[in-house]
Amino acid sequence: MRSNHQKQYLILLFTIAVFLFISCGKDSEVFTAYDPTGNIEDFFTETDLPVQEFTGNASNGILIKTENNTFIDIPSNILVDDQGNIVTDGVEIEVIEIFEKSDMVLLNKPTMTKNDYLISRGEFFIKVKKNGKELKVKDGYKYKMYVPNKEPDPEMELFYGNVDSGTLIWEEAEGDQRDNIRVNEWQLQDSSNIYFDFGYELFCDKFTWINIDKYNDIPDEDKTSVCVELPEELYSPQNTVVFMVLKNEYSVVAFSPDADTKRWCEPYGMVPKGWEVFIITISSLGDDVYHFGIVEATITENDVFTIIPEEKTFEEIKTILESL
Repeated sequence: MRSNHQKQYLILLFTIAVFLFISCGKDSEVFTAYDPTGNIEDFFTETDLPVQEFTGNASNGILIKTENNTFIDIPSNILVDDQGNIVTDGVEIEVIEIFEKSDMVLLNKPTMTKNDYLISRGEFFIKVKKNGKELKVKDGYKYKMYVPNKEPDPEMELFYGNVDSGTLIWEEAEGDQRDNIRVNEWQLQDSSNIYFDFGYELFCDKFTWINIDKYNDIPDEDKTSVCVELPEELYSPQNTVVFMVLKNEYSVVAFSPDADTKRWCEPYGMVPKGWEVFIITISSLGDDVYHFGIVEATITENDVFTIIPEEKTFEEIKTILESL
């Protein structure tokens, strides 16, 4: 006759055997637990920056037409070096354009200010150089950007991007927004063509990240918090990011990790109830191993979503994001 200790030991062995059998099944989606590893920056560096390169003559004025038919019009003799000296002759220009929500995620460029989030109609990065050194716009002067849009929103404003602790935060351009951005039509001419179009006309005084945005005008009583729970043993702020992507607008919100609750939460507690969104998680666990999770939801009061990510290749993640 077996003692109670023997019976408890056999039960323990049986329990371990069943657990191992279930964990090793071919269809199991349970990840093996281990200390969080990897760095999410490895994921973002997988994305090829869509940099467009141009040249121009600073003495004559520069007109650039990008791949998306955005025009950048830099008047003559307004480019200066870091000492304030007027720059002449040849310069190099780099441009990045972001219009899709997938690129906002892949390039880690959410549409957020320090205390609110925005709806975008285009994010841009502009850099002008001469002999490898960055140039600025002369004080008191501006250059123009023309961004085509068939149905431009007159409430859009001009924002500049400021990198704060590695995160890009959007800030309103100074001055009256009516002097910074307008809905307009234009006729532009270069050495070989005349261009007609309609959309946003921007008046910019710096080369940096630039955004066409407006605030979400939501009553306080319609706002709520949203958080995400992930397996703590696998995911950490070092290897994971969480985004909320608005389903019907160009708006991407980065969640912040909370050390007390071990959750990732929308940082301002102001998600509009009733919004249709995708909540996505991306993790980089090292050695080109990526995990991806996604839920589609309509926001209710104080939502907390539990997500169990799955292993995906970078290209698989990119394809999913492009479908959002």
